[in-house]
Amino acid sequence: TLTFLNFADSFVIQGESPNSTILKNTGTGVNLRIDGTIGSEPGYGCIESIQFLGNSNSSHGVHVTEAGRTKFDRVWSLSNGSGSSAASGFHYENAWSPSFLECRADNNSNYGVFLKGGTNHDINGAYFRGGAYSSNTLDGIYIEAATDDDTISGELLNVGFSNNVRNGIFCKTPCLRIIGCFFEFNQNAGLKIGDASDARTLFGATVVNSFFDPLNNGGANYKGIIIEEANGVSIDGCNFKNVTTAIEVDAPSKNVTIGTLCVNRKAGTVTNIASVNSILFTNHLEPLAIRQEQIQYGTSSVNKFKVESGTSGFRFDIEGNGSNSGSTLFRLLKDNSTVFGIRNDGRF
Repeated sequence: TLTFLNFADSFVIQGESPNSTILKNTGTGVNLRIDGTIGSEPGYGCIESIQFLGNSNSSHGVHVTEAGRTKFDRVWSLSNGSGSSAASGFHYENAWSPSFLECRADNNSNYGVFLKGGTNHDINGAYFRGGAYSSNTLDGIYIEAATDDDTISGELLNVGFSNNVRNGIFCKTPCLRIIGCFFEFNQNAGLKIGDASDARTLFGATVVNSFFDPLNNGGANYKGIIIEEANGVSIDGCNFKNVTTAIEVDAPSKNVTIGTLCVNRKAGTVTNIASVNSILFTNHLEPLAIRQEQIQYGTSSVNKFKVESGTSGFRFDIEGNGSNSGSTLFRLLKDNSTVFGIRNDGRF
């Protein structure tokens, strides 16, 4: 175990490359541990071009506390722990503003990367660019704010997530931007935003230009994106393939916007929208922003959207089929016999 205590600002640990500089853990502890001191936390440390290789009994590959703006550049943390030994590739807690540039965290018995605010620090300014986080027992990346009052922000750009047993990303922190990321073969969801079992509400998450494909690895209930206990989520320009449900939004989430074009190609051959549940809302949302032509199968647009509160309760449909002037454009149903609507010709 390499342990650095009360270290100075701007330290550098540098190898030649992750394939040639390998720190192999043959014990049970952490491979690299960095601990600062409350009140004099060091910052701007850099670890680069190194592989931390664990074993079935080892703890975390890298563990950082009480430090700020630590940069990991081409750092791999692989195969840490197994079975009852729960170990993450990177465990970064009660520290702030980490950067992960072209890093990997694979085959770890807990998380690929675990980020959590603590008593003294928010986990703000987390940044990921490139790299991959795969085949971990829980999530590829787990990120959580310490409290509702934390000032949190973060961005993931062109990052890959595959074969994680739970989710590619489990986001429990506000103000996270996910751009151009790739989610494949994760067994629960590619991306989970918020947590229904947590009383806190997540604010402000953005997902754009990302791809979700489980290849049916997660079974019949695989979801592309799950949104729980969130207020203010925007999804735009994403591509879903082979998913049972592309986007699921659970109550009491609200202020959710599905953007101009989210594409769902279930096995590449879907034609029956009724059998897809492309976008599933388990309860009503208020307000809800939906822009036209949000769903597309192949080259055929299907402008149909449904929100319902139960089998015998309120239901709101947008059909917009435009086949003739008398076709229903908006329809409001209380039950099967009480129907109000606006037709394409403007009549009520």
